[in-house]
This record gives sequence, structure tokens and C-alpha cells, in this order.
Amino acid sequence: MPVLDQVIVFSLVVTWGILGGLIFDFYRMLRRIWRPSHWGTSLGDIAFWFLLTGFTVAFLVLITWGEVRFYVFLAMSMGVGVYFLIKRLVKSFW
Repeated sequence: MPVLDQVIVFSLVVTWGILGGLIFDFYRMLRRIWRPSHWGTSLGDIAFWFLLTGFTVAFLVLITWGEVRFYVFLAMSMGVGVYFLIKRLVKSFW
């Protein structure tokens, strides 16, 4: 894969990591509003992570044809890290 393609994939995966953090905080906000029972929280968490994992796999298959390299994990982690830096801004918006 050419270097330019790897840079594009890296930036897309960082964006996906930020979006994953955003979706997770949105789910947490909905959970606070609905206040499900312990079992409801557990089932919701399991469903959320299965859905996010499925979307992430589909995203990676579309972007890299399923070829996962170290920089993909690094980019996803960086995206979540960036989201944690801007988390307060997002929470004040919601």
C-alpha cells in the first residue's frame, strides 16, 4: 500500500476512533436518561459493544480490505485519546 494511502487510512481510523468515543458518550447519556435495571444495563452494554465492534470491522473491511496493521490500532487508540481530550466540550454541548 502506498504511503499516501496509509496516511489517508490513518486519518480515517483516527476519525473513526473519535466517532466511537462520541457514540459511547451518547449511549451513556441515554442510559442515564432511561435508568435501566442492572440487567438492562448489562444487556445494553453487551449490545452496544457488539454493534460498535461490527461497525468497526465493516469500516476496516471497506477502508483497508480487512488488512489490519499496527498503525490501525495506533490510529484507533489515538482517536479515542483525542476524544478524551475534547470530552468536556462535547458533554457541555449535550
